[in-house]
Amino acid sequence: TTQVGHEPVPILIFNPGPGPRTERIQVDVQLPGSLYHALVVDGQENQLPYRIVNRWRQEIGTMPFAREMLAASIALAGITTPEQFIEMTKGLIVNGTGRSEESFVISHVHVEDHTESPIHHVPHTPQPGVVYIEIMIAPTGRVVINEQELVNTVQHILSLLNNEDIHMFEISLVDQARETIELLAPDLPANGYKTLWLYPRGLHDGKSDGQQPQQPQPQHQPYPLIARENSIENQFYTIEANAQDGTLTVTDKANGTTFPGLNRFVDSGDVGDLYNYSPPEHDTCISQPVEPPKIELLNAGPVQATLRISGRWSLPTSCTSNRAERSSRTTICPISSEVTLNAHSRRIHIHTSVENRARDHRLRVLFPVSYQVEQVAVEETFGVQMRPIAHARPANVAEWIEEPVNVLPQKRFVDIGDGQTALAILNRGLPECEILQGNGTNGVESGTLAVAVTLLRCVEWLSRGDLSTRRGHAGPPEQTPEAQCQGHSEFDYALVPHNGTWETNDSVVLREAQVFNIPAITRVIGTESQGKTVQQLPAQSSFVEVEPAGVVISSIKRSNDGSGLLVRVYNPSSEAVNVRIRLHDAFNQAYKTNLLEERQDEIASPDTKSIAVSLQTGEIATFLFVRA
Repeated sequence: TTQVGHEPVPILIFNPGPGPRTERIQVDVQLPGSLYHALVVDGQENQLPYRIVNRWRQEIGTMPFAREMLAASIALAGITTPEQFIEMTKGLIVNGTGRSEESFVISHVHVEDHTESPIHHVPHTPQPGVVYIEIMIAPTGRVVINEQELVNTVQHILSLLNNEDIHMFEISLVDQARETIELLAPDLPANGYKTLWLYPRGLHDGKSDGQQPQQPQPQHQPYPLIARENSIENQFYTIEANAQDGTLTVTDKANGTTFPGLNRFVDSGDVGDLYNYSPPEHDTCISQPVEPPKIELLNAGPVQATLRISGRWSLPTSCTSNRAERSSRTTICPISSEVTLNAHSRRIHIHTSVENRARDHRLRVLFPVSYQVEQVAVEETFGVQMRPIAHARPANVAEWIEEPVNVLPQKRFVDIGDGQTALAILNRGLPECEILQGNGTNGVESGTLAVAVTLLRCVEWLSRGDLSTRRGHAGPPEQTPEAQCQGHSEFDYALVPHNGTWETNDSVVLREAQVFNIPAITRVIGTESQGKTVQQLPAQSSFVEVEPAGVVISSIKRSNDGSGLLVRVYNPSSEAVNVRIRLHDAFNQAYKTNLLEERQDEIASPDTKSIAVSLQTGEIATFLFVRA
């Protein structure tokens, strides 16, 4: 039987989206001083890879004590042994912090009288006669304490009280050192949770008393991350950064398709307003950095690999006074992208930072493809629509107030594919995209297509009456200088190269778009929950599941009348589907309701935990489950 050297730290991960999904998570945990034997395991004791991202400690308080005063107080209290000193110190901590005596232990005491303070961890001017003492506390049951070392250190402190060369003790109380760890959480259940366990001292075989923990064997990873100076890869993709312009070349290992020139930034003029984009009459388009970018490997695994590509872009400072062209004066705008690939992930995450010092311009990021298409799949609210990449110009356009545009609204993704090969671009809060046809001047090679996602539109006016794309005003002619978006901005988007269409492989594009926008939630379960009456749950479970994978859950909530659980789903696929909704808890009755939650039809089901229904393409359906 496998036993542990001390209490493990439970890590609870809640997945509020579809599943199963494998995600990289970060969590702050309290660990003992050494991580040599630390392990993270799942419910089957499978060892999971992790990485220490940061180590930090929290100083609770510091107070100086004159040696004579401290020695007199200890003598008056009748303290003569280290054990008595430790008990007195615990009592002072209880009185000073309000913690209960059972909630913490003194895990470590450090004494320092040299030139580096253990309290502040910065060099200081040597102060003869000053002793620094650091007392570290930790939650009960979370650390293994070296009792003999603790007693020896306190005995040393007691001896220093008799040293007349010492005139001051500076005592600091510090919370147990914490680590931010990054780990891979596999197979998180849909709309549910999974528990992992962190063993700071590793696992034991046999009795734990008096035995050293076994050295853990690293888990075999059949598809490890591979990281080089300018490329990263996992079992799905290889990503290489171009040393000259910083664009990405992504290879889909499933079919061998290569997508060069991805993540290219293109900047052009914008003399429009907050309602409409309007290019200057004589525009200047910038699609290359001023010099080759700096490429750095930030993280080489085992959980994720990250490349950072940092470039400088020379952009016109603004438009000219007549708004007909961009200024000949330029300013440098740094743009950096962190390109991250997680182990076992079908999603390439790109985090882009922009320092915008230019005005009157539009910044977009481009993703070219080598094939031709006539339409693309774009997600919208409650559905996915096929949109043409360009519209024929209407014959009566002269009568229109606004010029027709090919810009497309999107919710979480746009997918461009020819039925065999496809590239999906996911986003967080970037609702505008356009399919550009290359002409050699718009940043896209002639004869090719590219998806352009708008990052910034920087304009000066709420409304203007002199736009080439609209007749007259659309609102009050008020200046809005903050709409120039000066300063620092950050953007998150992702790539999913794949076969077929967005519906292929259990709607992999839609699922990845959902989880990209719905991060997992992580909590460390502390000792404060011990002793409380709680409902016993399995180590992992799903509260609500829906099949097939292409059906989307848009809402899980308590019904307005409090009678049960409300689940709203919709079918964005191109065909009608048979759907099964499964709950963790049993229910007595199930009803189909309207959007006002008014009961329409009762749904008969021989199973007290699931129902089977049919959904037409584009249908939104709401179900009420009255619990047993």
